[in-house]
Amino acid sequence: MLVWVNGKPGSRKFIFKGSSLAGTPIVILGHDQDAYGGGFNQNDAFIGQLTDVHMWDHVIAPCEINNFSENKKFQGGNLINWEALSYTTSAMERLVTIFLLACSCFAIPQAELNSWNSVCATWDSITGLSQVWVNGKPGSRKFIFKGGSLAGTPIIVIGHDQDSYGGGFNKDEALIGQLTDVHMWDHVIAPCEINNFSENKKFQGGNLINWQAVNYAMYGNVVVENQINVNVQQDCDLAWMHGN
Repeated sequence: MLVWVNGKPGSRKFIFKGSSLAGTPIVILGHDQDAYGGGFNQNDAFIGQLTDVHMWDHVIAPCEINNFSENKKFQGGNLINWEALSYTTSAMERLVTIFLLACSCFAIPQAELNSWNSVCATWDSITGLSQVWVNGKPGSRKFIFKGGSLAGTPIIVIGHDQDSYGGGFNKDEALIGQLTDVHMWDHVIAPCEINNFSENKKFQGGNLINWQAVNYAMYGNVVVENQINVNVQQDCDLAWMHGN
């Protein structure tokens, strides 16, 4: 057996010599089956994106593997062909959805701490796909609450985690830092709009929450001030020069 990664072969190993795979296969993408078509564990679910999955009943040539890895023309699989794939989704998807909802998180790189960072989270209720963008760069997509909807009267709290509807606050879960340009839409905005937002270019403000026209109430040690110019030192230098 040989594993190729990005067109580069690894070491070869002996596995199942002289045997064959008989019976009716059940092929599961994105999850480990511990039993025939079952035995699923939510901790074994794949988190990420998959595309161009193919399977052959023979070992394809190295040149075909390279063509595949470089997105060149190749002969699709004769057992599984991504372009003509029939598939179904199972009830396990709901369980995985709940698990991912609890584990959905992101981290700011250490080098970008103590500076302004742009964070955008998207969720498509039809597909259930959610994604977090940090400084204009997309993260892996995850399934959250597929086919669901957010009903009722929302209570939106900025800078603090509410453990219950409009309450259940814990001082250890309060934001320590600065926030600006908070927007919310009732749809998933285009990647170009996310990039415009993260790069401080012109964009269409949120139709649910718009930072330029938001009504709010403040609680605790919160101060509202004009945004500090990121080029503070440059502004100070200019002021000093004009003073002379």
